[in-house]
Amino acid sequence: MDEKFRLNVEKSMELEAEGYWFYKKCAETTKDKEGIETFNFLAGEEKIHYEKIADFLSEHTNVPNPSVNRKLITKVTGIFESGLEGKDLSKVADTIDALNLGIKSEEESINFYNELIEESVDEKTRFFFTKLAEEEKRHKSILERDIENLTKTGDFYDFKQVTS
Repeated sequence: MDEKFRLNVEKSMELEAEGYWFYKKCAETTKDKEGIETFNFLAGEEKIHYEKIADFLSEHTNVPNPSVNRKLITKVTGIFESGLEGKDLSKVADTIDALNLGIKSEEESINFYNELIEESVDEKTRFFFTKLAEEEKRHKSILERDIENLTKTGDFYDFKQVTS
């Protein structure tokens, strides 16, 4: 693995870590039960991606598993930090803004993984990043569905749940 590609793989770990903390922050901030479930699910997925990438990097370099040497970023940073500033996720409009930030992040990850697919020198590496890109596309679809549902019903689901 050449140095540029290794640095890009490490960057992908950082993207996943930022996504993890963004979704955790959203889960802590929203009051909607289904929103909390969605954001926690996505945070868990981002953490799994981080760990898979760390394992991949360890397998392809002489460096021990980087996740042991580097812990997940400890706060929401960059686009996420400014995007959540002043948001009240108990309000539908602010929740939709957060979901749109999530979509933007997923799109950036998809594009970045597509670049890594193009730069890959072997089929195993291409397959690995293709799978990650597919998972990010699935996350984007989840977020788009949630926006559609919130817009139609004011709820994360496209129907009002009946509670007993």
